[in-house]
Amino acid sequence: MIIKTILTGISGNFALDKKEVTLEWLVFSNELNDFAVAISQQGTVENMIVGGEAKGWLAPGKPYQLGNETWNTAFAGELNVSERKIIRGTGNYNIQIAGGTVGIVPITPTGIVQWKVTQKYSTKENKESEEGDNTNNPFTLKMSVELEDMPFERDIRTEKLILNSAKQFFNPPPTMKRKITTYSITRREYGNPVGKAKIYSNVVNSDNFHGAAPGTVLMESVTCSFDGKVWSDVTYTFKERLDGWQTYLLDTGTMELQDGKLVSIINDDGTPVSEPVKLNGAGEKLDNQNEDGYNVGPFWKYPALSFTALQLPNFYTVISAPQ
Repeated sequence: MIIKTILTGISGNFALDKKEVTLEWLVFSNELNDFAVAISQQGTVENMIVGGEAKGWLAPGKPYQLGNETWNTAFAGELNVSERKIIRGTGNYNIQIAGGTVGIVPITPTGIVQWKVTQKYSTKENKESEEGDNTNNPFTLKMSVELEDMPFERDIRTEKLILNSAKQFFNPPPTMKRKITTYSITRREYGNPVGKAKIYSNVVNSDNFHGAAPGTVLMESVTCSFDGKVWSDVTYTFKERLDGWQTYLLDTGTMELQDGKLVSIINDDGTPVSEPVKLNGAGEKLDNQNEDGYNVGPFWKYPALSFTALQLPNFYTVISAPQ
């Protein structure tokens, strides 16, 4: 069993078309009959650094993460376990590490085994191991358009509020149609998709997704089916709204802030208002109620996640195969 893991080397190589980081560990085991496979399995962890100490390495295909560093487009490559060395004696075994650091490993009565482990993290590595790589899988794509009713509060060209000649809101309020483009991608996958189906439901993209701005693509659902051998129908359903999935609301209310206290807004006749009036964006009644007012927001009803780890094809650039 591994009793000590020491991170002894970190190097990086950053070129225009390829970027990579190489890590090197010294690993100590108190079991003489543990060999390369056992060491590889025992040292595979979710977090390589815990409490400031090296705990191990990542499974091939996992995104790079070391301490405060995360790199979602660089993935763990093959793991190399080598240079087996038996150490016998009593007391502690001191390892001189670069920079004057000394690592201390206790020697068991039967002796310990030292190994060297290296792993490279690269933007050229597969996002999963070869068995789990979904990048080049054939997929089908369906696209459709939905129209939803939304409040028509402002003129889209002038940004002015939609009011009647008496500067009041229409009753009932007018609505307008907004287009939502829906995409469904279906493909076969090697890994079990149930976990990500739970995570990636009703979330928006937190970063740029194949050219779509953050917050504009809603992952509505991930559905899947298993035919007894493979996950043959894993379907990702997106909805894209070019103006984003956030909401802005006209700043109105029946109360306002005065000296940090919430008080009723009073009509000219001295009675509290019964209908919301426009506020000035700072919690106070807008002096000129004929003005267009202020919007507050954005308000989000969907959490945001990066879609990078899903390894989805760029459906914006799909073209027909040669006929």
